[in-house]
Amino acid sequence: MYQTKRTFVKPTMKVSELIFENPSVLMLLEHFDFDVVVRDSTVEQLCRQHHVNPELFVSFCNLYNGFAPSGIDTFTTTDVSTIISFLRNTHSYYKTDKYPEIKEHIRHLFQKNNSPEIKLVEKFFNEYFDEVTEHLDYEEQVAFPSVCKKLAIENIANLNTAEGYSISVYRTHHTDIEFKLSELKNLLLKHIPTKGDNIERRRLLTSLFELELDLSIHSLIEESILIPLVKKLEKEVKRG
Repeated sequence: MYQTKRTFVKPTMKVSELIFENPSVLMLLEHFDFDVVVRDSTVEQLCRQHHVNPELFVSFCNLYNGFAPSGIDTFTTTDVSTIISFLRNTHSYYKTDKYPEIKEHIRHLFQKNNSPEIKLVEKFFNEYFDEVTEHLDYEEQVAFPSVCKKLAIENIANLNTAEGYSISVYRTHHTDIEFKLSELKNLLLKHIPTKGDNIERRRLLTSLFELELDLSIHSLIEESILIPLVKKLEKEVKRG
């Protein structure tokens, strides 16, 4: 996805115009379970239609446009539920969409350039994605259910709960997955000679850049919005 401008998003803006400016917003809509046929809806209208806090959507959308989150003061327990659903959708996207897509690009690249270096790329990516999957599984099996239990959030489908969990531990499980993805891109751009495989290499690199963008926003949502919000709400629960 390519972005030519950066607009600070506001609830009154037309969603279609935001997509034309930054096609990555399409991925945002998918993670929110919104229909991509947005008609002439503004951000606020579309969010009300899908029962999502417009301020939360705006905060996420601005992350996709390169801006820092504006704050969590007005967010509630309902927003925590929305954030977790959003993040779980990103997990599905990584595992069932982006990972198979990149694997297929690597397979085609190997067909064009049958070399040990390309096999090394495949091995490197598989090991990298094993780490990503481990992190995603931790969120699904430990972090999310524990947060839901502490804040008495219902309707998070079939999640087990963990006792004695602190949201502060969540941050320690964030690995430097963006750095390893950069290493992989460097391999393809700087160290592996081409052998008539420019088209496949370009497709693979584009997919890697897209994955990197989405993973970086995934981490920003967790560290800049979800974790501070849960800490704030936990304090409110303790105060009664």
